[in-house]
Amino acid sequence: MARIWAVLLLAAAGLLVPATPASAGTFVARYEFRFADAGQQCLEVTSGAGGKSDGTRLRQWSCNGNSNQLWRAYRVPCGDRSCFVFVNAYSGKCMARALGGLTNGTPIMQWPCSDSNSTEWWFMTEFQPFWFHLWADPNSPHCLQHHNRFAGNGDPVDIWACNDNNPNQVIDLTAL
Repeated sequence: MARIWAVLLLAAAGLLVPATPASAGTFVARYEFRFADAGQQCLEVTSGAGGKSDGTRLRQWSCNGNSNQLWRAYRVPCGDRSCFVFVNAYSGKCMARALGGLTNGTPIMQWPCSDSNSTEWWFMTEFQPFWFHLWADPNSPHCLQHHNRFAGNGDPVDIWACNDNNPNQVIDLTAL
């Protein structure tokens, strides 16, 4: 009985629940990010050893439906727009720009969720429904992309100046 109370107290204190952003306003959905030009390649954090570490680089990998490829989306306020924070279902950490960078080639990694704008993203819908550019910041036209066009498993993810003619920046969101 003492163990049950201890577990309940830890859960009530939030110690057993994955962290979510302090500014998380509204849970939207769970998503799988598929790169439109890479067939069945999804955005993921490494599973297993190191997969829950701060600073782990995100990459593309064959879609498999595992929790390290699932992202919980939260709508958060950012100026006069709605931005989103994406929390990985496996690690409980946010998709973030390394050191808050907004320059070409800034790596995308996982980091503890915070109120920092380095974890906020904005959708730019310029394509058919459910195909998006994911802007790194609503005031900076840099988009999420996998680094090498048509690369296979393990290709790192970064940001680069948004370009409608760059298919490795087009993302197909699949709600799960």
